[in-house]
Amino acid sequence: MSSYRKHPEFDGQTTELPLNIRVVRFKAACEGNESFITVCTNLSEAEFGTEDIKQIYRLRWQVEVGFRGLKRNTDLEWTHSRKLDLVQAEIYAKMTLYNLCSRLRNKVERSRQHQKRIAQAKKHKQKADFGFIIKTIQQWLFKKARISLSTLEDLLLARISPIREGRADTRKKK
Repeated sequence: MSSYRKHPEFDGQTTELPLNIRVVRFKAACEGNESFITVCTNLSEAEFGTEDIKQIYRLRWQVEVGFRGLKRNTDLEWTHSRKLDLVQAEIYAKMTLYNLCSRLRNKVERSRQHQKRIAQAKKHKQKADFGFIIKTIQQWLFKKARISLSTLEDLLLARISPIREGRADTRKKK
Protein backbone atom coordinates (compact mmCIF):
# COMPACT_ATOMS: atom_id res chain seq x y z
CA MET A 1 0.00 0.00 0.00
CA SER A 2 1.36 3.44 -0.96
CA SER A 3 2.14 5.98 1.76
CA TYR A 4 -0.31 8.60 0.43
CA ARG A 5 -3.29 6.42 1.33
CA LYS A 6 -2.40 6.63 5.02
CA HIS A 7 -3.57 10.23 5.07
CA PRO A 8 -7.21 10.74 6.10
CA GLU A 9 -8.07 12.91 3.07
CA PHE A 10 -7.45 9.90 0.82
CA ASP A 11 -10.19 7.34 1.44
CA GLY A 12 -10.47 4.11 -0.48
CA GLN A 13 -9.81 4.72 -4.15
CA THR A 14 -9.49 8.54 -3.96
CA THR A 15 -6.11 9.63 -5.26
CA GLU A 16 -6.94 13.25 -6.06
CA LEU A 17 -8.17 16.22 -4.10
CA PRO A 18 -9.84 19.33 -5.49
CA LEU A 19 -7.53 22.34 -5.39
CA ASN A 20 -8.93 25.81 -5.90
CA ILE A 21 -6.30 28.11 -7.34
CA ARG A 22 -6.75 31.67 -8.41
CA VAL A 23 -4.52 33.08 -11.15
CA VAL A 24 -3.76 36.79 -10.82
CA ARG A 25 -1.98 38.64 -13.60
CA PHE A 26 -0.75 42.20 -13.39
CA LYS A 27 1.52 44.53 -15.30
CA ALA A 28 5.14 44.59 -14.14
CA ALA A 29 6.70 47.92 -13.22
CA CYS A 30 9.32 48.22 -15.94
CA GLU A 31 10.25 50.76 -18.55
CA GLY A 32 10.24 50.14 -22.26
CA ASN A 33 8.92 46.61 -22.78
CA GLU A 34 5.47 45.70 -21.55
CA SER A 35 5.58 42.61 -19.36
CA PHE A 36 3.27 40.88 -16.94
CA ILE A 37 3.63 38.88 -13.75
CA THR A 38 1.38 35.88 -13.20
CA VAL A 39 0.82 34.67 -9.64
CA CYS A 40 -1.07 31.55 -8.59
CA THR A 41 -2.63 31.78 -5.15
CA ASN A 42 -5.20 30.13 -2.94
CA LEU A 43 -6.11 33.45 -1.24
CA SER A 44 -9.78 34.30 -1.72
CA GLU A 45 -10.78 37.13 -4.01
CA ALA A 46 -13.22 38.42 -1.42
CA GLU A 47 -10.41 39.07 1.09
CA PHE A 48 -7.50 39.84 -1.25
CA GLY A 49 -7.96 41.94 -4.36
CA THR A 50 -5.51 42.19 -7.23
CA GLU A 51 -3.72 45.18 -5.64
CA ASP A 52 -3.35 43.21 -2.38
CA ILE A 53 -1.83 40.24 -4.23
CA LYS A 54 0.46 42.62 -6.12
CA GLN A 55 1.68 44.18 -2.84
CA ILE A 56 2.17 40.77 -1.17
CA TYR A 57 4.11 39.56 -4.21
CA ARG A 58 6.32 42.68 -4.19
CA LEU A 59 7.09 42.23 -0.47
CA ARG A 60 7.79 38.53 -0.93
CA TRP A 61 10.07 39.28 -3.87
CA GLN A 62 12.06 41.72 -1.73
CA VAL A 63 12.56 38.93 0.82
CA GLU A 64 13.82 36.60 -1.93
CA VAL A 65 16.21 39.25 -3.26
CA GLY A 66 17.46 39.79 0.30
CA PHE A 67 18.09 36.07 0.78
CA ARG A 68 19.90 35.92 -2.58
CA GLY A 69 22.11 38.84 -1.56
CA LEU A 70 22.81 37.26 1.83
CA LYS A 71 23.74 33.92 0.26
CA ARG A 72 25.90 35.36 -2.50
CA ASN A 73 27.70 38.01 -0.49
CA THR A 74 28.55 35.73 2.43
CA ASP A 75 29.17 32.50 0.48
CA LEU A 76 26.21 30.84 2.19
CA GLU A 77 25.45 28.85 -0.93
CA TRP A 78 27.47 26.08 0.70
CA THR A 79 28.73 25.34 4.19
CA HIS A 80 31.91 23.80 5.56
CA SER A 81 30.21 21.16 7.67
CA ARG A 82 27.42 18.62 7.60
CA LYS A 83 26.74 18.60 11.33
CA LEU A 84 23.61 20.58 12.16
CA ASP A 85 25.08 22.57 15.07
CA LEU A 86 28.17 23.56 13.04
CA VAL A 87 26.06 24.53 10.01
CA GLN A 88 23.86 26.69 12.26
CA ALA A 89 26.93 28.31 13.85
CA GLU A 90 28.33 29.13 10.40
CA ILE A 91 25.01 30.60 9.27
CA TYR A 92 24.79 32.78 12.40
CA ALA A 93 28.40 33.92 11.98
CA LYS A 94 27.85 34.86 8.35
CA MET A 95 24.58 36.63 9.16
CA THR A 96 26.40 38.61 11.86
CA LEU A 97 29.08 39.53 9.31
CA TYR A 98 26.36 40.56 6.85
CA ASN A 99 24.67 42.79 9.45
CA LEU A 100 28.00 44.34 10.47
CA CYS A 101 28.79 45.11 6.83
CA SER A 102 25.29 46.53 6.27
CA ARG A 103 25.80 48.94 9.14
CA LEU A 104 29.23 49.90 7.82
CA ARG A 105 27.81 50.45 4.32
CA ASN A 106 25.10 52.72 5.76
CA LYS A 107 27.71 54.65 7.73
CA VAL A 108 29.90 55.13 4.66
CA GLU A 109 26.96 56.19 2.49
CA ARG A 110 25.88 58.76 5.12
CA SER A 111 29.39 60.06 5.78
CA ARG A 112 30.21 63.72 5.19
CA GLN A 113 33.00 62.81 2.76
CA HIS A 114 30.56 60.84 0.63
CA GLN A 115 27.94 63.61 0.69
CA LYS A 116 30.65 66.14 -0.25
CA ARG A 117 31.72 63.99 -3.22
CA ILE A 118 28.13 63.81 -4.48
CA ALA A 119 27.66 67.56 -4.13
CA GLN A 120 30.94 68.27 -5.97
CA ALA A 121 30.13 65.86 -8.78
CA LYS A 122 26.52 67.17 -8.98
CA LYS A 123 25.42 63.67 -9.83
CA HIS A 124 22.64 61.42 -8.67
CA LYS A 125 22.75 59.34 -5.52
CA GLN A 126 25.37 56.66 -5.15
CA LYS A 127 25.73 53.37 -3.31
CA ALA A 128 28.60 51.41 -1.84
CA ASP A 129 29.83 48.17 -3.42
CA PHE A 130 28.47 45.69 -0.87
CA GLY A 131 30.38 42.67 -2.20
CA PHE A 132 33.62 44.63 -1.84
CA ILE A 133 32.67 45.64 1.71
CA ILE A 134 32.07 42.00 2.72
CA LYS A 135 35.38 40.77 1.25
CA THR A 136 37.36 43.67 2.71
CA ILE A 137 35.84 43.25 6.19
CA GLN A 138 36.51 39.49 6.09
CA GLN A 139 40.15 40.16 5.24
CA TRP A 140 40.37 42.83 7.92
CA LEU A 141 38.78 40.58 10.58
CA PHE A 142 41.10 37.68 9.79
CA LYS A 143 44.14 39.99 9.77
CA LYS A 144 44.84 39.33 6.08
CA ALA A 145 44.57 43.07 5.46
CA ARG A 146 46.48 45.09 8.05
CA ILE A 147 44.81 48.46 7.69
CA SER A 148 43.49 51.09 10.07
CA LEU A 149 39.80 51.93 10.40
CA SER A 150 40.27 55.27 8.64
CA THR A 151 42.05 53.57 5.73
CA LEU A 152 39.26 51.01 5.63
CA GLU A 153 36.68 53.80 5.36
CA ASP A 154 38.71 55.45 2.56
CA LEU A 155 38.85 52.14 0.68
CA LEU A 156 35.08 51.76 0.96
CA LEU A 157 34.47 55.37 -0.10
CA ALA A 158 36.56 54.74 -3.21
CA ARG A 159 34.24 51.88 -4.24
CA ILE A 160 30.99 53.83 -4.47
CA SER A 161 29.05 53.78 -7.72
CA PRO A 162 26.01 55.71 -8.99
CA ILE A 163 22.53 54.23 -8.70
CA ARG A 164 21.17 53.48 -12.15
CA GLU A 165 18.67 55.97 -13.53
CA GLY A 166 15.07 54.97 -14.14
CA ARG A 167 14.82 52.28 -11.47
CA ALA A 168 11.27 51.11 -10.96
CA ASP A 169 11.97 49.99 -7.39
CA THR A 170 12.10 53.10 -5.18
CA ARG A 171 13.75 51.30 -2.25
CA LYS A 172 16.97 50.97 -4.28
CA LYS A 173 17.09 54.77 -4.54
CA LYS A 174 17.31 55.22 -0.76
